[in-house]
Amino acid sequence: MRSDAAGPGDVTVVEVVGAPGAGKTTLTALLRDELDRRAVAADTVVGRAREHAARTRPGRIADRVRPARLRRALLWQVFYATTSVDAACFAREHAALARCAIASQRGRPLPVRRKAHVLYWFFQLGGRLRFLHRTGRPGEVVVVDDGFLQRTAHLYASHVEEPRRDAVDAYVALVPPPDLVVHVTAPDDVCARRVLDRGLWAHSRRLTRTDVERLVAASRHAVTCATEAARRRGVPVVQVPNGDGGGRGLDRAVAAVVTEWLAPSPAAPREEVAR
Repeated sequence: MRSDAAGPGDVTVVEVVGAPGAGKTTLTALLRDELDRRAVAADTVVGRAREHAARTRPGRIADRVRPARLRRALLWQVFYATTSVDAACFAREHAALARCAIASQRGRPLPVRRKAHVLYWFFQLGGRLRFLHRTGRPGEVVVVDDGFLQRTAHLYASHVEEPRRDAVDAYVALVPPPDLVVHVTAPDDVCARRVLDRGLWAHSRRLTRTDVERLVAASRHAVTCATEAARRRGVPVVQVPNGDGGGRGLDRAVAAVVTEWLAPSPAAPREEVAR
């Protein structure tokens, strides 16, 4: 994700987008595993948190603490505290985007607490990605399944709202673009069934089946608009269908994405590299 705040060791950001239930979490894990198989340092934002925290001055101190459980807890606190500062820096450096996100919540037919939650996690995302850029190293990959494009499903869509394309387009024009978008798709009825089967989020437990179906459709529309807007900005977009086949073919699709865009050829076995 190239941004004004990106550091000299900038990482590569792959954003996985899709409607709820499309398979973002599954595809994210497959991407990470495929990149690891090819000896590419890749993980999610949370997965990279402690490693990047250990590269900071307080993190280097925390990284020497024993036992391991205490060290991990301290490194997470370093990550949390540092990214909170980065979130404020992100809002200052991307003031127009911050204003756009805040304005998007005005007049929404949702509880105030829900809108505040949406904005909190938007700015946390900005802080975390800024931090990962600052502490990143060449060749590292971060796979994000709830990035700035996916945030359009939270900022502009709900079970009682249809996202406006012009509003989504204006927002995407301001976000720091990822290096690659992987758009995982599935029919709305399949997504809704998956969401209901796995259980609703804590803030959505009062939704009926019809509400969930409306939420899926609105979110899919928002993310599709965002993906198309990103493509117009020149961001590479790869579409991966994940219909009602139980995920069959996802492994091959992920391997193709990695081969074409991220790691042209599998790495040699580690024992051969060692020799």
